[in-house]
Amino acid sequence: MDSTINLLQIGLDGAKKRQEAISNNIANVDTPDYKRKDVDFLSVLKKEKAANDNNQNSFSVSQPTRPNRPEMTMTNNKHLNSLRTKQSEFSFNTEKNTKYRNDKNNVDIDTEMAEMAKTNLYYRTLAQRISSKFSSLNDVISKGGS
Repeated sequence: MDSTINLLQIGLDGAKKRQEAISNNIANVDTPDYKRKDVDFLSVLKKEKAANDNNQNSFSVSQPTRPNRPEMTMTNNKHLNSLRTKQSEFSFNTEKNTKYRNDKNNVDIDTEMAEMAKTNLYYRTLAQRISSKFSSLNDVISKGGS
């Protein structure tokens, strides 16, 4: 699968996780002692992109170590590696050092709504990009033999 599609998928997964965190913050806006949570998926996405850029042209073949039992090895980053980064790598970060109210809750509803809108825009943009990528692949498949 194309590395661009993999990166787009990681971005979509991360934006989804961030929306979950923001929704949880909004749901707990009146909960005493609740601390705001966030997901920094952009740093994971940047790290994955850098790893793809560095390993794009690397190619290595490894020999099986046991002759009776063949071993599967990745000879190219694009072969067996559909998504190196799993959703579980997107971790929730809790902001513990701030508080806005006497009940020690640090959720600001205006900030959460702005972050939700920003993340929604990011998600929609990635979804449109991956849709156009699949549309292009579909065109190549259907018109490629003409």
